[in-house]
Amino acid sequence: MTTTKIEVKKLNKSYRGNFYEKKNQVLKDISFAIEKGTCTGLIGHNGAGKTTTLKVILGLIRPGSGSVLLNGKDITRDDRKNIGYMPESDRLPMRLNCIEVLYLQLHLMGIIVKNKKEFCLQRLDKVGLKNHNKKLVSKLSKGMRRRLAWAVANISDPDLLILDEPFSGLDPVGRRDIVGWIEDAKLQSKTIILCTHELWSISKLCERLVILKQGSVVYRSEDSQDQSKTYSFLVPLHDLSKVETLSQILDSFSLIEKTRSHDAFTCRIDSYDKFLQLAEKLKKESIEVQAFHKNSILSEQEAIKYF
Repeated sequence: MTTTKIEVKKLNKSYRGNFYEKKNQVLKDISFAIEKGTCTGLIGHNGAGKTTTLKVILGLIRPGSGSVLLNGKDITRDDRKNIGYMPESDRLPMRLNCIEVLYLQLHLMGIIVKNKKEFCLQRLDKVGLKNHNKKLVSKLSKGMRRRLAWAVANISDPDLLILDEPFSGLDPVGRRDIVGWIEDAKLQSKTIILCTHELWSISKLCERLVILKQGSVVYRSEDSQDQSKTYSFLVPLHDLSKVETLSQILDSFSLIEKTRSHDAFTCRIDSYDKFLQLAEKLKKESIEVQAFHKNSILSEQEAIKYF
């Protein structure tokens, strides 16, 4: 079994607009667990409590009651330094250029690197902004700001990524790139919380799912007995000379899904026995399989019923 990375236990949070108004409870005994090395989807209607829950995990606000645990202990300020956060709205300093934004993030996090400029240019290159490193944030398109926000969230190479609506404002190429970066993070066994309205991304990227409605948890995939009868796995492309051989082997097993990203195939298969046969063939070619799991995610139609 994998060890639990994050536990959210009985979170409650209320707000009051002013002294005369009755408090509005936005979180009501929120509890769920996020396993190490998995991608967990957090979804719900507008105002369901998703962003408030994320802010409590990040330590940006305090809950009225309840706790957030990391490996069984209360999460600390130092623990939170190892969390990468991509907020829904790009709160980037408009008067700085791209590389200055990364310089600032390094300073705020107390990260010291040997060659700061080269380090930051490499980070910008990964998100397609190297040639725009001197461009002011105020001059960037929404899609380019989302790319910069990804670079900021990942500048410390965090173990835990919290992504709040990462696909917002992106064109198809931008969405494809974000999907690829998330899949790359999964290959590195990072733990990911994906908060989104894009339900297609939940079935494609997540192993677990939590649904909130009016401040309460109404669905947790680990509680569900309705398990999908499909299995997903990743095949890294460490040796590009074997791509053609790998593709032929995968095609011979009539996969439900086979998608290639930057450096891996994401695959879905409908039989465990079939997977074992495929894995044996790949092993003979010295090709490894990673992140194998049984799918337990609701379809879009099933998920919407909980909204």
